[in-house]
Amino acid sequence: MSTPATSGMMTDEEVAEQIVRQAYEREDSRTRRPLAAWVRPTMRILPRLLAITTIANGAIGLLAVVAPFLRMRFGEAATRPIYGAYSYICPQRDDHTWFINGVPMPMEQRMVAMYLAFGVAGLLFVTWSRMRRPLQTWIAALLIAPVVIDVAISTAGILPSTGVSRLWTGALSAYAIVWWSYPRFAERLTAASAHVAAITGVRGRSPRSG
Repeated sequence: MSTPATSGMMTDEEVAEQIVRQAYEREDSRTRRPLAAWVRPTMRILPRLLAITTIANGAIGLLAVVAPFLRMRFGEAATRPIYGAYSYICPQRDDHTWFINGVPMPMEQRMVAMYLAFGVAGLLFVTWSRMRRPLQTWIAALLIAPVVIDVAISTAGILPSTGVSRLWTGALSAYAIVWWSYPRFAERLTAASAHVAAITGVRGRSPRSG
């Protein structure tokens, strides 16, 4: 049993208490250490990334469908920038492209199907709770396999792809990609947001809340 120390000295119990208190203070200091300046705005922006991606993909696909009508209405010169921009997305081969009244879309059939499907699937992620459960990887691989096979056998000259095959394989693969990736992104973001909130009190918005 410890005995009181002389005047000005601490007892063993007081020393132990001070050591524990200092340890807690050091841990609290580390826990509350300010984050880098970019973390706060990033946590505000990231929850909107899925919505931005969905809108952008859907708009790209929709504009590809509308572009021939714009060309018929305003002329080739006015729509040349649209077709030029889409040339960076795909090669625009005539035999792989839909025509409307003799005017080609600026993007090939498979790509049009994929971008429109990206947009639709992104909206389903928000409105259909089933899509918020991540698609298993092996199922996603099976759904993407048809587009890989269609491209492979067409490129090898075994069997040419058709407008119908490009349409359904492209749309199916895009749907699988969204269902596999969006829920996983949302889960990672929720975990990161909770971690940041525990440290700084800054809470990000839910990825599904926009």
